[in-house]
Amino acid sequence: MREEQPKNTIVERVTLVAPGAVVLLFSLFALLHFGRAHVTHAYPSLRLEQLSSQAEEVKLAMESFLRAGVPLGQFVGFQALTQTLIDGSKDSGLRDVTVQNTDGNILFLNQAQSTGAQDEATPSLPYSIGTPMAVSDERGEAVQAVQEQAVYRVSMPLHNKFEQVGSLVLSLPKAHIVAEIDDLLLSLTWQLIGIFCLFTLFIYIKRVAFHNSDKWALVSLYITTMVLSGILVNWQIARFQAEGERANNHVVAQNIATRLNRVLYMGLSFDQLTGLDQVFANAADSHQHMTDLALVHDGVVLYHADPAQRGQPWSADAGAHHLHQVPLHNADSGTFVALRSPADLIQTHRRLQREDAAAPFLIAVLVLALVLWLIDHFILMGYRTIRIPAMVVLSLSFVLLFNVGLGEAYRSYPKLQVEKLASQGESIKHVMENFLNAGVPLPQFVGFNTLTQSLLSGDPNISEIRVQDMEGRVVFSNARNVETKRRQSFVVSDGDQGAADQETQTADTTQTAAGDTPESGDPAAFDFAEYQGHYIVTLPLNNKFEQVGELSLSLPVSVVDNAILPPFRGLIFWLLGIIVLFAVFLNAGDRVLRSGISFEMLRLAYGFAFLAAASIVVYTLVDIYSVAIQGKTKALSISIGKRLEQATELGLPLSSFAGIATTLADYKENNKELDLVALIEDDTIFIHTDTQKVGEPWAANTANFEYEMPLDGVGATADAAAKSYQVAVGVPKRSVYSKLWRTVKNFFVLFVATAFLASLFLSLLASLNLQKRLAQRGRSEPDAADDTTGDVHLTLIKILFFLVVFVEGLFASFLPQYLQQIAVGNGMESSAASILFTAYFAAFAVSLIPSGNYADRHGVKMLMIIGVLFNVIGVFAMTLVTDFYHMLVLRVLAGLGQGMVFIGVQSFILKVTSRGKTTQGTSVIVFGYNTGMISGTAIGALLVIYLGSERVFQLASLTGLFILCFILFLLPDLSSEHKPVSAKVSRGQALYRYLTNMGMLFRDLDFITTILLIGITTKATMTGVVVYALPLIMAHLGFAQDDIGQVLMFYAGGVLVSNVFVPRIADKLGKTGGLLFFGSVGSGVALVLMSLVTHHFLANPPFLQSAILVLGILLLGLAHGFIHAPIVTHIAYTRAAQTIGKATSSSIYRFLERIGHVVGPLIVGHLLVLNQYDAVTLGYIGLGLAVFGVLFFGIGTVYQLKEQRT
Repeated sequence: MREEQPKNTIVERVTLVAPGAVVLLFSLFALLHFGRAHVTHAYPSLRLEQLSSQAEEVKLAMESFLRAGVPLGQFVGFQALTQTLIDGSKDSGLRDVTVQNTDGNILFLNQAQSTGAQDEATPSLPYSIGTPMAVSDERGEAVQAVQEQAVYRVSMPLHNKFEQVGSLVLSLPKAHIVAEIDDLLLSLTWQLIGIFCLFTLFIYIKRVAFHNSDKWALVSLYITTMVLSGILVNWQIARFQAEGERANNHVVAQNIATRLNRVLYMGLSFDQLTGLDQVFANAADSHQHMTDLALVHDGVVLYHADPAQRGQPWSADAGAHHLHQVPLHNADSGTFVALRSPADLIQTHRRLQREDAAAPFLIAVLVLALVLWLIDHFILMGYRTIRIPAMVVLSLSFVLLFNVGLGEAYRSYPKLQVEKLASQGESIKHVMENFLNAGVPLPQFVGFNTLTQSLLSGDPNISEIRVQDMEGRVVFSNARNVETKRRQSFVVSDGDQGAADQETQTADTTQTAAGDTPESGDPAAFDFAEYQGHYIVTLPLNNKFEQVGELSLSLPVSVVDNAILPPFRGLIFWLLGIIVLFAVFLNAGDRVLRSGISFEMLRLAYGFAFLAAASIVVYTLVDIYSVAIQGKTKALSISIGKRLEQATELGLPLSSFAGIATTLADYKENNKELDLVALIEDDTIFIHTDTQKVGEPWAANTANFEYEMPLDGVGATADAAAKSYQVAVGVPKRSVYSKLWRTVKNFFVLFVATAFLASLFLSLLASLNLQKRLAQRGRSEPDAADDTTGDVHLTLIKILFFLVVFVEGLFASFLPQYLQQIAVGNGMESSAASILFTAYFAAFAVSLIPSGNYADRHGVKMLMIIGVLFNVIGVFAMTLVTDFYHMLVLRVLAGLGQGMVFIGVQSFILKVTSRGKTTQGTSVIVFGYNTGMISGTAIGALLVIYLGSERVFQLASLTGLFILCFILFLLPDLSSEHKPVSAKVSRGQALYRYLTNMGMLFRDLDFITTILLIGITTKATMTGVVVYALPLIMAHLGFAQDDIGQVLMFYAGGVLVSNVFVPRIADKLGKTGGLLFFGSVGSGVALVLMSLVTHHFLANPPFLQSAILVLGILLLGLAHGFIHAPIVTHIAYTRAAQTIGKATSSSIYRFLERIGHVVGPLIVGHLLVLNQYDAVTLGYIGLGLAVFGVLFFGIGTVYQLKEQRT
């Protein structure tokens, strides 16, 4: 009889298939990415070459007039001449043809007419006749691209008999070339998706259906699939390029035929033409992969690129070639231009690609195959243990750590480069202003190229230095030589890098956000902008009376990328190494320890791994910042040295100049991070910013980054011929570490956030592992097995609730600002954003009672599935909606979903906890909410800086889908355990009973004072202040998003700490009125403390603002912890509660306290508007809470005395 194979669970099926599928998906994605990079690099040159071939006729026609002595501006017939070119190039997307003189001014312009579908690809021109389009230097190369549009420009020089007099410029929008490339990539994507599906299906059948888990078979299949995919991508790209080259060759043949037709139209014969062989030879030399180019008449070759072929019979048999024949209409029949290109162009391009990429591709495939074998090996050995899931949790933490580190590098390093650029520009600015102050007009400044060339030569990162007048016209420009890969005389200049780069972000570097210490001043006030892939620093140029122009220096953004990305790529291997060591530790622990790795050991190992990774990231940032600061130090020393060298050009010694010490002191004052600026004479300090060190021997300080620049020629004066001078600039190394404060702070916050997440999942894995081991022992210990099952269920629901709150926390730090922008964008007051918060909490409250009834009748699993779906839809659609009322609907939907999930979690806890673990089950709500809020707020506040709000919403939606899968596959369905109620009560009777009980509670003075003065006000404070007002106030104060999120973390942390000891105190004392009093008064004190954040005495040092906010929000969390648990106990022991029952009174209280959730944002929002978002609003609210607390205590005391007397 055939043995029945064991049935795999869903988790086991996914585990068996996932390694191969994930590695292949990553590999195919990388293959497609590199294919795109290759074709994006190679294909545009083919299209631009084709465009230049089409424009050759226009160029020749214009130059024939220019050589006849006609000035360029008097050329006649430009529109008619170029219209044919534009009409024939519609498919290629030619946008416009212009002629500009050597000054860069446009003389003639012909623009393609935009219609319908072409409007987006062919945008309107940003310039008109007579406006400057580009500036040319001595080499005649365009140094300024059209900045307003994303275009490629082909510039072809126009000459008369003596010199270049202008340029013919053709503009081609990038969108057309990108669209052609995207069509190819879309086709490739679908083909690779098909390959991926077949691969995954094969693995599933082999491993799940036939239970064959051979690792080597999987690796062999992966390698085969990748090789076939590589061949497919290689062939498709080669075919794409070959088609482009054949089209280009056809244009060449048509171009020559058009020129010959014009000559024949004039009545000339071929015998009267000279130099035609040279024309054919030049055309053939300038185009690769062209085997024959000939003029054929009656089957005989008249002219050929190879003179030896002239007079030979012409064979029309293409053979192994692709033949292009263009007839001459003005000649006898049988006369045509013939061009042959190899028929195996596809194979040629494939061979070229293989030569460049075959070896790296095969190495990458083999490395990934090894990775796949290792992953599959570990999974097959340990997917039933905690190894792989623990590694996944650690890997996700490392991904967040890596991205935060990378983001911090991109926040700090560009600023250092910009400051360095400003320091370099200061030396040029000083020289030019010396001339301007002498009365020389800006355009008459002499020697700009000589002055700036030394800076361009000394710093390879600077791409261009230019001077503009006050009207924006370029007066001088010096740019680095640009190598152009071309076979004809045309220059390709790239437009901008995309729509995202079109937003110019200009800021004065002397302004800093709240909480940031100004790390440096500037030699002079300067502006900087990031525009079209460049950082541009602009310094004003002034004469004695006013500003007359601007000096701009540009630095490619790629310089920053090249400085940051290589170290972080190396960092990936370090992180992978830590993950491997973590896996080895888990594997060794399971082998050495009979009971396996304990949960405590697992958490300890996770902590060590995270701290090791964080240390490596910090070290990487230290190295990057050190290089940048040393570069800035060098730039400052060169700037000072150049000024001193210019001062002594007349042969005067330095001692004859007054004010040098003041100049050096000004440099130190304007650059706050400098420790010293000194002038050294023969190894003795001649001038120093610390006057006490003047005259002492010079010695380098190892605590500083120092750079010494010798002053050439300064010591060669008549009275000091033997003396040598040098400038020394020093920056303390501690300045590097001060820049790491934000990074270390973010890493610590990230560690706390991921620690909660890791702790929950690792505890679940430990529980599952223990449950499986008990199951392997049989049913000999049924009680232990049942208890373990209950613990697993409790851990599952704890993780679920944590994730649900985590999703809400992801956007807690920026949601008020985001919704405020929505309101203002729809023409409403900014306070209207509070309506969206109110709608959310109102929907949350309304959903509670119906959700509770549904859970009692039908179970909780479907209720939570519907709630999570509502939440996912409500969050994801926020990225698509800008209308206020549509956003209102989404917030209502999200509120309903959150309420349904909350009731589902609460009902699930009641079902799975035994009587002895009721308190433990109730703590799940408190722990899950606060830890989820801490983790979500911390991670969301960091991610919004690097990803933007829309990406964070999308991430929250993806997390919601994960929660949905979690519920479907891991959460047990307890509906079968539901016990129906024996006596059915109609809804009318239930409502009547509910209202009657509520009326009895409202006749109890103790209940009324508790709910009005403590319960509702506490919830209103939480939603109105913590959730809504505080992020807005901090944003108005200039705090960064990560700072806002990290401050909000302390509220949840305070509540979490309070809930550890406050319930014990309440149980020990047996009285809760005093705790509620302290909680209310403490809340008021906390808000009053936070209201001081805008007071003038906290302006310096800036960190005091952050400290006051952190202390205040932490105190508010602690105070609310004194209220959350004791207030339920207090309500349960009121006189009315003793009559109607504790459970009923508690449920009515829980419903009524939601009024605070709803009205909190509305009330606080209007108060904020009245006080213009001043933090003093918090003080007013705090005083009110303190008064409410005193009233509650007073009324309660009187009420108790009255009760005692009666």
